[in-house]
Amino acid sequence: MFFEKKKFGNENFIYDILEHLCFFVLIFLSLHFALERIIISDAAYYTFNIINNNFFTAHGRYTAVIPQILPFLFIYFKFEIKTVIFIYSLSFYILFYSIYLFSNYFYKNKIVNWTIIMFLVIGIAHNFFAAVTELRQGIIYSILIFANLYYVRKNTIPQNIIFYLTSFLIILLSYFSHPTTLFTLVFIIVFYMIDKKEFKNYKIYILLIFIFILYSHKYFSINNSSYEGEKLNQLDNFFFLIKNIENFYSFKFAKARVYGIYLIPIFIFIFTSLFYIIKKKFLKFSFYTFSTILFFLIIVIIFNKGDAIMSMEKVFMPINIFIIIPFFKDIFFHYKKYKFLKFSFLIIIFLFSIRTIIMTGKFYKKRIYYLDEFFSGLEKYNNQKFLINQKRLKGEYLIGSFAFAQTSLLYTSLKNKNKQKTVFLTTKINKLKEKVNLKDKKLFLNANFHLRRKTNFLNKNYFNLKDEEYFILK
Repeated sequence: MFFEKKKFGNENFIYDILEHLCFFVLIFLSLHFALERIIISDAAYYTFNIINNNFFTAHGRYTAVIPQILPFLFIYFKFEIKTVIFIYSLSFYILFYSIYLFSNYFYKNKIVNWTIIMFLVIGIAHNFFAAVTELRQGIIYSILIFANLYYVRKNTIPQNIIFYLTSFLIILLSYFSHPTTLFTLVFIIVFYMIDKKEFKNYKIYILLIFIFILYSHKYFSINNSSYEGEKLNQLDNFFFLIKNIENFYSFKFAKARVYGIYLIPIFIFIFTSLFYIIKKKFLKFSFYTFSTILFFLIIVIIFNKGDAIMSMEKVFMPINIFIIIPFFKDIFFHYKKYKFLKFSFLIIIFLFSIRTIIMTGKFYKKRIYYLDEFFSGLEKYNNQKFLINQKRLKGEYLIGSFAFAQTSLLYTSLKNKNKQKTVFLTTKINKLKEKVNLKDKKLFLNANFHLRRKTNFLNKNYFNLKDEEYFILK
């Protein structure tokens, strides 16, 4: 085959080229859709807080500050807000690309490289436009535990120390990103144990014990009334709820996309399962299928009431790790034949997934156009601070309406710094009047969970709201 000819270099060289190209495409898309990814929901809220407070984290997910370093530097040197937004959108894929480079040139692990790439595109359409997703960041950290386990080291004290330090670091990065990384970490470690028949390897058990202690602390420290607590409480009735699984929004969401964004992972899952049966690898087959199905059921139960589309895509993302890693390890990179076919397979899947993201991007482009028209319509009022009935806006474009005060201020600052506006949305204006003094000219309506702030906390290099009462539009 032509890939084997000397002038094209060896197989790894071709993989390297493809990998870099894949990341360049993702980096380009992060810039092309920067406004669509940042002027929305959590991303808008985080960006607003980074500008005014330097860094921002929520729910103890402290690794969120890592992709905030670049935008923080640009804010520190007073770059215009548009540049900050583009840099923040870019920073996530700069981080992922850096992790890939570390995997490729230190661990030299193609399985990890392509797991990262496929994880970033497979089963994703709307979630690409949710830039701030700590889960995505955490899962990519957790993938590195695979590289660390399979990395060949001498059995010496210095090498063992390095193994433990790097493993603990990966686990901590995962832990401080998102609690769901518990599942991917345990899956990868147990898979390694089965694959290498390391059932008596004390190192593996030390890692599992460390994970158990760490995540147990997280579980028992969660407030039952918090967002995470309310979700986890669903598992208390797991066996009761599972009887009604077909009626859950989460199940219907996944089912409706079987022939869409989930077609590729389902195909890989079935193919890998059949491979294990044919090869009589029944332990791997049992672990592979049981783990994947169990995780799917857990997610369906936890999110049975549903969420926004981009959030629902997010919660199902980790299942791709369960599906992809065994496929790459035992099939794709295990057999050296059919090189051209394998290269073609990766290219087709990547391009198909990118096409899905680009097509979905049209909706988010329309959302930006709609916001532009909406804010232009407010120009007739000589005000900067608005309290508006949420029903005035089209529901399909109200993604992350909790952060509309930040979304509006960021977007109008982009258009004209002298005509900035903040719009707080609610369906209960009269009740809001009872909670806050709307005649307070320094009042800034922030979000329902942190309602009252003062305009003097705003970074004057970017926001210049004048002291005035909120103008109400019912």
